[in-house]
Amino acid sequence: MTWTSLINHLFHFFLPLAFLGLGFVLFEGLKRALKGRQNTTPKLGFYAFAMLAIGFLTQGSLLLAMHKEGTVLGYALLSLVMGLGHFFLTKPWRNHRT
Repeated sequence: MTWTSLINHLFHFFLPLAFLGLGFVLFEGLKRALKGRQNTTPKLGFYAFAMLAIGFLTQGSLLLAMHKEGTVLGYALLSLVMGLGHFFLTKPWRNHRT
């Protein structure tokens, strides 16, 4: 495998988790900004790092478990785990928001 196809392969491997992580971070930032909170950014950096770490660990463990990438089951599990990570990181039950 040449270095350009390796870079292309890694780019396509990490693209779904980067897209989901960026989507969750933008959603949370916009939600905080629309609610009029003054401190929207201090914990947002930690949140972004945590979401990308959750996605990276999920994608890596799915690759090790199934020995295959790009499956519908893998993408569904990635979305489910990152959604649960978003839910537990934002703690909507504590802040009385959904």
